[in-house]
Amino acid sequence: MGASGVKCDTKEQGVFYNRSRWPLMESLLGSPYWKCRRHFFFMEEPIMESPATDYPVELPEEIAQGFVANYFGEVDLGHKSRNACFYRVAQQISRHPGGTLPDKLSDPNDYIAMDRLMNRPEATHESVLAPHRRQTLAKMHAHAGVVLILHDTTVLDYSGKKALGLSALGNGHGSGYLCHNSLAVDPERRDVFGLVSQILHQRVAAPRNEGVKQKRERKTRESRLWTRAVLSLPAAPAGKRWVDVCDRGADLFEFLAVEQRLDRLCVVRSAYNRSIRLGHDGQARKRCCMSICGRCRPLARYVAKRFTIASWRKSGRRSCA
Repeated sequence: MGASGVKCDTKEQGVFYNRSRWPLMESLLGSPYWKCRRHFFFMEEPIMESPATDYPVELPEEIAQGFVANYFGEVDLGHKSRNACFYRVAQQISRHPGGTLPDKLSDPNDYIAMDRLMNRPEATHESVLAPHRRQTLAKMHAHAGVVLILHDTTVLDYSGKKALGLSALGNGHGSGYLCHNSLAVDPERRDVFGLVSQILHQRVAAPRNEGVKQKRERKTRESRLWTRAVLSLPAAPAGKRWVDVCDRGADLFEFLAVEQRLDRLCVVRSAYNRSIRLGHDGQARKRCCMSICGRCRPLARYVAKRFTIASWRKSGRRSCA
């Protein structure tokens, strides 16, 4: 019997039972991730496979035109010729999602035009993203249901491009950007509205012997990305429900305090066993977050509660039941 009370007969591995003697879901049987070793039934984490090479080489022209027109049609780079050049280059890049820039821009004249455009001082990351962000916010305001804003950081790897002078990534041998994205989605229909925020960050090495106070005051802290993203977003209109969804990297007192100060809704995956109070009045006794979530684990998938922060405490190895 494993930790979850699941029994496994090694002679007949096709039949599994839980404590209630009810058969497990048929979907588990034959799954490549569920394994049985002696009398223990466990789930093996899937291994990430290499990206598929059969990506679409070319999308239909109407799809690429519709995407660029809807999200970047109002781009303003200071001159109508630059706007037209951006529109033309963006359509060609959208039609060829895979490969390198020479693959996307087969005409050398288009490649040279793109290179000149990207080196113009008007063609900044903010100016290019601005129309997309406005369109996304308009869709969020028009949506009647819940909107989830998914925050996460990915790596833009430019290793080997030393001429760019970018900061180190990974083990220090690579280089590139940390790209913090805030993506708005409709959870009911599983539709993507678009990006409401995108921050390009270059990692800065922390000074030696940096104290706690100096670390908190340092503006280049990577952990500030979550707070910067939320502060750049508008408040939800009256009657609307916009929820920030973050992983363990956002389980920071600074980020949670900002969420509470701005009266925002958030769901954050726990990284620390914090002391919290259930409810909204702040009168309940202090409890430890992970002990409560452990008892409510079957309901945690469906119910999200707002917690009032009581203190900034990491339990470490101490039991906090």
